[in-house]
Amino acid sequence: QIKKHIEDNKISEINRAILNGDYYGMCTFDQSLTRLYMSGKISLDDALAFSTTPETIKLLIKGATVDGFKL
Repeated sequence: QIKKHIEDNKISEINRAILNGDYYGMCTFDQSLTRLYMSGKISLDDALAFSTTPETIKLLIKGATVDGFKL
């Protein structure tokens, strides 16, 4: 999927594909930060401070679905 999005110049779709690519071992930086927070390895402040989109982390922690992905 990633290759096709690049070939079709659909760069904005790449993040969504990665978000939903867990089966293939893909995850976004924010997904990793959220998982680290949920497992108690980092603080919420650190997760939000280093996140590319803090709002995504807040939504994932609350159990919301983000672009078709839910923790």
